[in-house]
Amino acid sequence: MEDIAAALLAVRAGGPPIPVADQAARHLNLDEAYAVQALVAPRIGPIGGWKVGGGPQGTPIWAPIFKADIVGDGADLERAPGAMVGIEVEIAFRVGRNTGAMHISDTDPLTIFSSAHLVVETVESRLERPTEAADGWKLADNQINGGLVIGDEISGWRETGLEHQIVRLAVNGRTVLSERRGNPGGDPLELLRWAARAGAGHCGGLAAGQIVTTGSLSGIQWYRAGSQIRAQLPDLGASVALDL
Repeated sequence: MEDIAAALLAVRAGGPPIPVADQAARHLNLDEAYAVQALVAPRIGPIGGWKVGGGPQGTPIWAPIFKADIVGDGADLERAPGAMVGIEVEIAFRVGRNTGAMHISDTDPLTIFSSAHLVVETVESRLERPTEAADGWKLADNQINGGLVIGDEISGWRETGLEHQIVRLAVNGRTVLSERRGNPGGDPLELLRWAARAGAGHCGGLAAGQIVTTGSLSGIQWYRAGSQIRAQLPDLGASVALDL
């Protein structure tokens, strides 16, 4: 897996994306993809969060989001002119305390999370044609995560149904999405329970202060660098804005 990790690191350092032909020549299973993540992560920097979602066989999967790629509401990401950036509107959760090797019972896994937030995840890959890439390659590439913009806190999240929400998305002042959407990975709180039980099993596991995403409510939407993005979950009173 060292060669694939080295290739991904080379792209992060400014090299061209990994060609489709190279991807096709190498099948990666779930364990191999996680092994690549574990090789890349310590060479990039601290982990500030996790991308959690439903996997291709119905089993949840997760991938690190690096601390340097997580910013606050209203951020200007200053992407290269002409670049196309994917965005996903999601609900994410702040880890309130370290899990370490602690046992989390079936009845209390959500107690480690302190708050919920509306976020926008950017989709930016180290792979050529990332949306067409095999599942193992996407997972090795941290599930093609680019970064995270953290918006408003969502109050009462433990008692509120989060799985289906009205999602509003405006780009450069024009509404491009306004409808009720569901999370393809299912109930976000069930994904959180899975992540909490996974504990310290991968790349250090969950740690206090990290943010955990739980799947896109909007699907991937692609926009050019320089676009102004605003997302809302009106029923939850939450919004988030960013410039690409």
